[in-house]
Amino acid sequence: MAEADEQQLFTEACLHGLRAKLCDDLGSLDRFPPQVAAMARKVADALEVSGAGHDLTPESHLRWTARLQKAGPRRL
Repeated sequence: MAEADEQQLFTEACLHGLRAKLCDDLGSLDRFPPQVAAMARKVADALEVSGAGHDLTPESHLRWTARLQKAGPRRL
């Protein structure tokens, strides 16, 4: 897979995973290609939603960022 393709996959997975987590609808990820869905589930699992406004606390944002960096775009 080319570097641009990997970046596209990672970007799509982040967006879809975030939306699925905020909407509490992880089942919606089933409609995406398997690679995107698998990575989006990892993104959603890494997120912690707090408060009615779904704002990430600074601490949870740091944990989320670290988990995404650890997972990287190549680990599916």
